[in-house]
Amino acid sequence: MTGRAGGSTALVAGASGGGGGWGGPQRLSRNELKLLDEKELIFELVKDICNELDVRSLCHKILQNVSILLNADRGSLFLVQGRTNACQNGPKKCLVSKLFDVCPRSTLEEMEQQEEVRVAWGTGIAGHVAESGEPVNIPDAYQ
Repeated sequence: MTGRAGGSTALVAGASGGGGGWGGPQRLSRNELKLLDEKELIFELVKDICNELDVRSLCHKILQNVSILLNADRGSLFLVQGRTNACQNGPKKCLVSKLFDVCPRSTLEEMEQQEEVRVAWGTGIAGHVAESGEPVNIPDAYQ
């Protein structure tokens, strides 16, 4: 799934639950989120969007909730960096993820300790999806 925010293109590749906030309403546990039906889970996601002030924490929660909705094992958020055409100076276009391999058990603190992941434009599954703009559904990415 792709979208644009603040001039950057974001690519979300399919991952629930966890953590924190700024002292607003109590967030459901990961196990409680997994027991919700689709409408309830989307409502919890909307509450997170309304209550979370930290963008990175919000993105982590969104990845976890979307993964539950999609029944995905894990997910990652890639942002496009670099020049958009050959006429511009600067580094070549690539995908960068600081939220890579988010799963229901992951915490934002664990994600922040990981090195960012860089994928060359058009390389691998994520690079291909970003370049083509077409989604790819891989039922078993481990095969």
